[in-house]
Amino acid sequence: MHGSWYSNAECNTGTEFYAYNVYSYDAGLGKQSGGSGDAETRLGSGLVVKNFGKVFIDCFRGINTYQSTLFVYADIANRTSTIDISRTEINSSGGNGIRVMGSDTDHVGATRVVISNFIIKNCESHGIRCNFRLGVINTGYIESSNASLAIEYASDLLISDVVSSRCATGILCRYYPLDGTDKLTFSNIKISNPSVQAIYFARNSGNTTNALGEIRFSDIEIDITDTNARAIDFSGKPTGTSGNCDVTFSDISITGAWADTNRAFVEVTDCRHIKFAGVTFLSTQGTPSSYIKTGASTSVIMKEVTALSHFGSSSVVRPFEILTGTETVNITGCVIHVTSNGNVAYSSTPTYRYESCNQFLNSSNNKTWTLTNYSTQTRSVDAASNPALATLIADIASNNAITR
Repeated sequence: MHGSWYSNAECNTGTEFYAYNVYSYDAGLGKQSGGSGDAETRLGSGLVVKNFGKVFIDCFRGINTYQSTLFVYADIANRTSTIDISRTEINSSGGNGIRVMGSDTDHVGATRVVISNFIIKNCESHGIRCNFRLGVINTGYIESSNASLAIEYASDLLISDVVSSRCATGILCRYYPLDGTDKLTFSNIKISNPSVQAIYFARNSGNTTNALGEIRFSDIEIDITDTNARAIDFSGKPTGTSGNCDVTFSDISITGAWADTNRAFVEVTDCRHIKFAGVTFLSTQGTPSSYIKTGASTSVIMKEVTALSHFGSSSVVRPFEILTGTETVNITGCVIHVTSNGNVAYSSTPTYRYESCNQFLNSSNNKTWTLTNYSTQTRSVDAASNPALATLIADIASNNAITR
């Protein structure tokens, strides 16, 4: 299919749709004026499939498309219950490479989606725009697009085994004022050379009411070479709204990230629970206020965060920043030995706070302790027994017994 004035093929409403070994190029030669990216005034897709009960597309190739190259959607609630898109190559799209969405009022028109084995390059908008419920995206490569993976609303979605290269943003979520952008898992993803940031989650400008739900990132590798490109910027909900976002980052590698003064390499705010486990920073740049800045209402847990070899014009100011309002903070096993100030910055004192086994600035030697209620430690056994007992009691009360 080639050379259409608008779309090369549009199929509207049916029970099942099958497409195998389809090649589309030069779609949208009419090039309707106005808009950019995927604006509604742009017409001309490679293949549009609307309101089918089940959709199966295998071996699709699309080149030089004016709007989104492959567009599957439903504007009737629960209309499309199976979508399988596999073995896809897309190059040069004026919109998204692959766009799958439920466009009904509750955005549940498209469910049970599998997108696998894809190569997508040079999209003015996003590589894959995934606005659907219940699905999997895996095994693919996305290059030179606005965002590799973009979400405005989705739930029960697993994205894994994807390489993002030279896109403005690796994973982008501008969540809409809808209930249920929840249970999103991102695993085994490599984000190479983003020009703006690797991961960016923030409310859509029209969303003043709805929070994200449970979000998980694991086995993420971020490699940055562009000046001013940051690693992670994540906001779980609009300020002041109800709802709770819980986010976990585990086994994250960040190389070459950049942050300006008063910004951190990683900022995660407006959440209920935040957990970092196994995060490594290498060869970072800029003049950041800290490696990680958090804002959570209930808990911040940090385990085994390591930062080595900062090459900015000045040292990173602090290991971490904990913003006002966090009830419980637990920081253990972290190694960030070179900063201007070795203390964690607390905007307010947590109700429950525990820090242990961390190597921060000036903590390379074991901490020395004086005996409680006694100024001299060179005493006989009898003379030291009373202060030693007082010391033990004080240590137990302050959780220092094991450390001593």
